[in-house]
Amino acid sequence: MKTISIYMQAGGVGKTSFTVMLAYELAKNGKVLIIDADQQSNTTLQFVKDFGTVQYVIDNPELIKKCCTINDIESENIIEELNNISDFCNEYIYEGSQGIKVSDFFSNEDILNEYCEKFERDSEVLKELYKMISKFATKNCRDFVSVLREDAELEDAILEVRSESESLKGLYILPSRNTNTKLQNFYESGDFRDEPEIIPRILKEAEKLGFEYVFFDLPPTFGWAQKILLSYCDIIIPIINPDEKSIDGLMQFNEHMDKLKKEYKGKFTETNLLIINREKKDNKVHQHWIEVLKNSPYTIFEFPDSNSITSAASQKLVLQEWQKSSKLCTTIKELADEVIKGE
Repeated sequence: MKTISIYMQAGGVGKTSFTVMLAYELAKNGKVLIIDADQQSNTTLQFVKDFGTVQYVIDNPELIKKCCTINDIESENIIEELNNISDFCNEYIYEGSQGIKVSDFFSNEDILNEYCEKFERDSEVLKELYKMISKFATKNCRDFVSVLREDAELEDAILEVRSESESLKGLYILPSRNTNTKLQNFYESGDFRDEPEIIPRILKEAEKLGFEYVFFDLPPTFGWAQKILLSYCDIIIPIINPDEKSIDGLMQFNEHMDKLKKEYKGKFTETNLLIINREKKDNKVHQHWIEVLKNSPYTIFEFPDSNSITSAASQKLVLQEWQKSSKLCTTIKELADEVIKGE
């Protein structure tokens, strides 16, 4: 099993987008897990709609059944009621727009009362229903921090993504939530810093579950959390924009990797792979730095400035799903081939 991170200690370079694209490509030939280790949860937001919220539970009938079982309630009537509420929310016109969130439904007394009057329901009963589901969502939507704190097993927390796709099986995510600060608090705690062996335990469990590749999607800084997580990576691929600031960032990245090897005994190998994102052929500054980097020891994968990746993400899709004919997809495949070849 190989552990990979596409990383740079700067935001906005496309780290998450390329993590998702490379993971998707490798999943065509093996079982892949993305661990969303970034408290911003961008990877989770792309793959899992409304994760950890009441809406997420409502959209998954199996979770509702489990919730009802825990609370010793008949699930059939609850599911029917929630479906009715969801339909009402989808059709409701609010401030000139059609559709509202279920959370807005329960928090807005006027809308809640309008529903209760229309369908002859008791608002207090519905409020209690919301509290029950909210409590269940908090405890049972397991994520990365749940596994770190050993509140949940890895097998119980991972989610398969694109399970509806016949052409792709084997891409999974260990999600995180951006609705709370638990992950950030854990990173800053002595529990994580003093007991980093939780990471190899997670990786051993991933290997037992048959994963061939594990990706860490990391926050764009170089603090305790990043140092510990990166030290357990086999392959670390830097990603930059072709400009002077990013070249300086690449030099800092190399310094960080040298320190990582000495201080944390990082196990990663020198892959010499480099992703250049948003390369502009008509920009003389960009082209200057492209030429400079071509004389470096890196094997460079250039991705021209394109709206395709952003458009795909806005549709909750990977570029390979959104625009299969794109030349960028060919470059992603070449990068995946290099990762496989380097094993």
